[in-house]
Amino acid sequence: MSTPTSGAIAVGAPGSSGAGLSKEQALFNSLVAQIGRRRDVLAAWERILPDFQQAFAGQLTPLRSAADALERRRILALDAQFDNEGLSASERRMVSSLLVSLASKRGDLSGDDALKAVFNRHSASDYDEGAAEQVSAMKAELEEWLGQSLGRDEDFSSSQELLRHARRKLADLQAQEAARKEARAERRAERAKAKKPAVTLLRRETLQAELKQSLREIYRKLASALHPDREPDPELKLRKTAMLQAVNQAYDKQDLLHLLEVQVELQQLDRNGFNDLGDDRLRHYNKLLREQLDELEQELAQTESQFAHGYDVALGPKPTPESALATLKAAIARQASLNADAESDLAQFGEAASFKRWLKDVKRRQKEEERERRAYRGEFGE
Repeated sequence: MSTPTSGAIAVGAPGSSGAGLSKEQALFNSLVAQIGRRRDVLAAWERILPDFQQAFAGQLTPLRSAADALERRRILALDAQFDNEGLSASERRMVSSLLVSLASKRGDLSGDDALKAVFNRHSASDYDEGAAEQVSAMKAELEEWLGQSLGRDEDFSSSQELLRHARRKLADLQAQEAARKEARAERRAERAKAKKPAVTLLRRETLQAELKQSLREIYRKLASALHPDREPDPELKLRKTAMLQAVNQAYDKQDLLHLLEVQVELQQLDRNGFNDLGDDRLRHYNKLLREQLDELEQELAQTESQFAHGYDVALGPKPTPESALATLKAAIARQASLNADAESDLAQFGEAASFKRWLKDVKRRQKEEERERRAYRGEFGE
């Protein structure tokens, strides 16, 4: 008893072009094929999940922690070299510029007094005063956008804390608006229901009853065939028990396609038997399949979103299982290379001559990057 596949389900001869099929038959084949593709993609996401999580937590996260520690060491070591008597005035200015840039890129320095002191020393400004002004300006913009007060300026020690508070406020506002929309939709539905002719409501209720009856008929046949108490062979009994559990889950979720696949596998329904299904029965099946496809689409979108936004890795707007794992491996290799560069930099800070060569190399790279930026702006007219 193998795992059923949607490829076993189709109306018409295998490999046929679909010519001569009715509208409902063609729609049935199309829905089955779409569901099969979505299933395959979801299964691929499930397969890569353990490797992805292990690589992210076991490799990238430690590398990022090491990078943070290395960058802090590099800033403090660079600050220590500022007082080197062998540096020229221009080299000191370059060191100060690098320090301000590196410290600023770390974001919030409010909890690191040593780095805050480095920033204050080389930026000719006070970090705490600048952070307070930034929080005040950002808070005013957020309040205007939200149309809500976020509290006092002094309640927030950093822009990150302010943003976290604003996100919570926005989530509360969105939840309130969603609740209002749901309440309005329910009121509209009640009014529409009151206005609907009785015959329309009866037709809808009849259709729902017919859909449930179609599923129930298939389920009862499968439950009878798979009942483990009727199987004397111990091995087959275990397999039938597992299949019956899957069938029960499929029935609870109204997974028509899985039920049909098991029917074919158990030879309760011949592969060519779908050709004999009338359009009325197929119409019922198609409604259930369309609902199943919509649910799979939502599940797939949620899975992609979790990978794209839940792991702090730039996977792109439409990641695939293959591209996600490849992108993560590339991020790991890139972070390892950056860490090696930082280690190399620190090794050159030990004595004046090597440090001056390092500064000269940094200056050369900065000039090359500036030439590339100018060339880019000239090429694209910016």
